[in-house]
Amino acid sequence: MDASKYWKWLWSMQIPRKIVLFRWLLMHYALPVRAWLRQLDSKSCGFGCGCMVESIKHVLWSCPKSRQIWQRVLKLLILIHANCVVTWGAVRWGILEGQLLLYEKEDIVEAFHIVPPHIQMVQPFISDSLQFRDDIIWKTISSLVMWVIWKARCASIFDNVTQDVAVIIAEFWLLLVHTLRGQYESFTGNADAIFKKQMHFKRIWTSMLIFREDGDHIIWMYTVPVILGNNVY
Repeated sequence: MDASKYWKWLWSMQIPRKIVLFRWLLMHYALPVRAWLRQLDSKSCGFGCGCMVESIKHVLWSCPKSRQIWQRVLKLLILIHANCVVTWGAVRWGILEGQLLLYEKEDIVEAFHIVPPHIQMVQPFISDSLQFRDDIIWKTISSLVMWVIWKARCASIFDNVTQDVAVIIAEFWLLLVHTLRGQYESFTGNADAIFKKQMHFKRIWTSMLIFREDGDHIIWMYTVPVILGNNVY
């Protein structure tokens, strides 16, 4: 994706505006991580993991606490039968045949190299419609996950509050459901246009345990699903 298309996509995302701005800061290398704050004596990770240099990629992706969050959230991709590799630098998650696997190698430039986590589908044949669906799901989920991780990191530093992974996961899930409910309930146009938008929305998100249909009604599922629970690979 070239730069102009990326920024157009970013500002058109139907997620809370504060998260769009957060992702904009991320892409401009402007998140105030400790590695870049000269006035701080300590550059260590805000989660207290022992890492001596808190980079953007470390706190949002490769920190042990962040990994625990990602390894649970990425299991949602199993629900859409995705065979894929999710990569950010040295840490790669592979989802193959319903199994989530971690691949890792040394990366000496890890502290300052910034490319947000991206997904590569490895199905041999995938239709354009499925590719579009998977792309929307990934961009939405990855944005919300990085936001809740960043919030938890800031709470640890500024409020001296250590949040359990389960609490962060619950916050992510509620944010995801509220975000998608907001999208669904904001559709405008005549009855036929709204119906088509609703059907398109359901085709994308129906397998993700976010809602269930009860006749003509949508029941939003605010309880964190079992797939995001304590069992990890």
